[in-house]
Amino acid sequence: MNRTSRLTRFMAATAVVGALTALGTGAEQAYASDDYSTNPPLSATSTPDEADAINYINARMGDTSYDGYCQRLVREAYASTGVDITATAGDNSSAVSFWNTTNLEKHPASTDIPAGALVFWGATSTNPAGHVAIALGGDSAASTSERDNDGVHVFSLSARNAAGYEMLGWVMPA
Repeated sequence: MNRTSRLTRFMAATAVVGALTALGTGAEQAYASDDYSTNPPLSATSTPDEADAINYINARMGDTSYDGYCQRLVREAYASTGVDITATAGDNSSAVSFWNTTNLEKHPASTDIPAGALVFWGATSTNPAGHVAIALGGDSAASTSERDNDGVHVFSLSARNAAGYEMLGWVMPA
């Protein structure tokens, strides 16, 4: 399946997920993975802030203006709910700096992270700032450009980890 068909399929599934989330049915299902051949679940969130942050991300799927600005995307997603995640860390200059200085409870790396959590990866030789994404529940997360994926998109946590990226862990901002 080529990149355009995967994006089209993903965008259609994202619209359904957004509608189900907005209705509060608890029946949200994301049809997205790194190979777009499996359908990992999008967990129902436990607070309105988490659901609203995920809805903010869903509304920006495919948007390339955030490429290289993963921390900005998650900051804006939670700011749209009234939650200032920058107040929870001493250094907001990068994803790694945020992780190192946050006063939020840190949880170890996992591939089963609650929806709405911020997931952090360490620095690499090509990206000293690290990476952050918003967990969608289970093994799925959404963020900006990473690996060969451009724009805001959903990806598998385990696939990113298997590609050699070191997950630092996760925090729940709301």
